[in-house]
Amino acid sequence: HSEAEGCFTTCVALWPDSYLAWFHRGLCRFESGQFSAAQADFDQVLRLRAALVPALFNRALCRKALKDYQGAVDDLDQVVQLQGNRPRALLVRARVYELMGDEQRARIDRALAIESEPLDAKGWMARGLARVEREPQQALNDMLQAQRISPNQRDVQRNIAYVLGEHLDQTERASELLSDLFRQFAHPDDLMAYGVMLARLERRDDAVEAGQAALKIQRQPKLAFQMACIYALNSHEYPDDIPLAVGLLAEAITLEPRWLGMAMTDSDLATIRHRAEYRSVIHAAVSLRKAARSGQPGKTRTSSPDDIQADGPEE
Repeated sequence: HSEAEGCFTTCVALWPDSYLAWFHRGLCRFESGQFSAAQADFDQVLRLRAALVPALFNRALCRKALKDYQGAVDDLDQVVQLQGNRPRALLVRARVYELMGDEQRARIDRALAIESEPLDAKGWMARGLARVEREPQQALNDMLQAQRISPNQRDVQRNIAYVLGEHLDQTERASELLSDLFRQFAHPDDLMAYGVMLARLERRDDAVEAGQAALKIQRQPKLAFQMACIYALNSHEYPDDIPLAVGLLAEAITLEPRWLGMAMTDSDLATIRHRAEYRSVIHAAVSLRKAARSGQPGKTRTSSPDDIQADGPEE
């Protein structure tokens, strides 16, 4: 995003009264994690074009990221006032209320979001994801509506595959869609997800080939974790895959500790949870996390432990 940000900075210098230059630089900065700078750009957009809904919405996302929760609510209140009850704004506001500890208002906004009519593909996706746990078929219908609006949007197709594979037990259909996605966009996330689906279908060799190819494109914690899942899923028939799974799991958790929680609950790892190697990795990660929180040196133990993309503007 740095090159694009530089281009928009030039545009801002040449045309300081153009709200579009400030707006798109704000998006670039948001997507690269420069939340304060992005908020400043959206502030300027709103000086030039007061009450512009996309700017209000994106500034709310900046404020949420900066933990200015009341500021985010204020912006989202304006968005809802200007465009009515729409899923994306309501769901973001619900999440902010959760972060503020206001569960009652969060529940009200989530219910309103499910009942409201989306404006665009992003709105249909947001509503689908909000209802997927309780109403997976209705969630899929929302995703398919998003696809009708934006047939070539990767996120839409990716979410359809997610609902099919994770909530409707249609693994074969999900794998086909992910394979098509990789051919179309060449994104390693899609190739790795395809590998996980193949592993669930007990196509171990094809799954490993896909996963290893994804890691060659990009090696990062999420992909390492998913590759561990690929090896674990068929390890009852391929025991030599167990140390490979455990090693990748350790890599993912070391680089990004949030994967510890997933490692302890993900059903794809169920076949290796009884293994001493797995327990050793989990015990060490739990010990280090506790030590980090207490500020004390950690001790690795081998005994058993006790122990949801930057949004662009709405059209």
